[in-house]
Amino acid sequence: MTMPASPLTTPDADDDEVVNYPALYPLGLLALFGVYFALGLVVNLFGLEVSMGDSSAKVGYLIWELGVIHFLFGIRIVDANQIGGIFLLGWMTKEVSGTIVCVPPGPFWLITLPLLTREMEIPAEPENIWRGETNPPADRPELRPPVRITFAEGADKNDPLARRVTEEVSFFVRLRIERFFPFYVRIGSIEEAKHQLEDAGVSYLAEVLPHHTLSDAIKKVADYSQELKGRLDAAVEGWGVRIPTARVKQFPFSRSLNTSIQQMAESTAKKIATITTAEGERDKRTLEGAGTAAAEKALLDARTDALKRRQKDLKITDGAVVAGIEAAERIGQGASTKIIVGASGIKELVGLGASIAEGTKTPTP
Repeated sequence: MTMPASPLTTPDADDDEVVNYPALYPLGLLALFGVYFALGLVVNLFGLEVSMGDSSAKVGYLIWELGVIHFLFGIRIVDANQIGGIFLLGWMTKEVSGTIVCVPPGPFWLITLPLLTREMEIPAEPENIWRGETNPPADRPELRPPVRITFAEGADKNDPLARRVTEEVSFFVRLRIERFFPFYVRIGSIEEAKHQLEDAGVSYLAEVLPHHTLSDAIKKVADYSQELKGRLDAAVEGWGVRIPTARVKQFPFSRSLNTSIQQMAESTAKKIATITTAEGERDKRTLEGAGTAAAEKALLDARTDALKRRQKDLKITDGAVVAGIEAAERIGQGASTKIIVGASGIKELVGLGASIAEGTKTPTP
């Protein structure tokens, strides 16, 4: 037959089997009060007194006063942003937060931890990353060496992000303590929690990233972050904490890789600029040629129309005669007075045209 559990042995246990006994806390206070009360009562029954100058006082009353002072010294205020646990002679009794408690020194003690959500940058904050060739200075414990992982090599040889490169990786975790006793028993401190989360996170990244190129990894940061959170949730099971966020940060490129990318971008920009300039020059020459051709065509059309009008005005049926007259006028308008003619018939016509043109010249001042 199963016996009912005693208040002294009834545990408040969660799934991770870290057992605490909240009923021991009030019983312990009551037992301590009873010790003081009973001891003072017994001493008063024996009539023990102590001299204090010209007067005397019963020792029993002094014991009671000492008990009151002991209890008053045990009053503690636990802020709402803290979580704590009360211990009685090493037994875990009660978790407290945002309240007033009495923990008389000696048999009782109180340990508190921050309840605020902590954001932890792993391996360290950017300004605390030590990239020196030697180990970080011993007097600067906040300095940590970077975590470097080698990525896979891709098929695109023209993409610097698809080459085998070794780059720094980092991630951040937001951690919140929800149960004091499991965290205190399993981990003990925020620093130790960060250390273990770093081991779990870096182990995951070192396992998955070498199978991908840096170019692919940049596109899959969200997927890595989701998987990282799942790994860390499994790692902290039983700690009494919750991880609201865990995310892989974008990979900071090294100086040499940044230089290569910049040079490639500049080379591509110059190539585009050269092609654009060549195309512009080609289009310019094409447009200029088209303009010249159009101008010449317009001039020829105008001359043809003029010859037709002159032929009509002079009532000449032979177009060659009109052309000869036009040529004679042009020759006569030139600086030279020499006229070279061909057949005798054309000679007279050209001579006539030259004489007409000579007569129409404006005298030179």
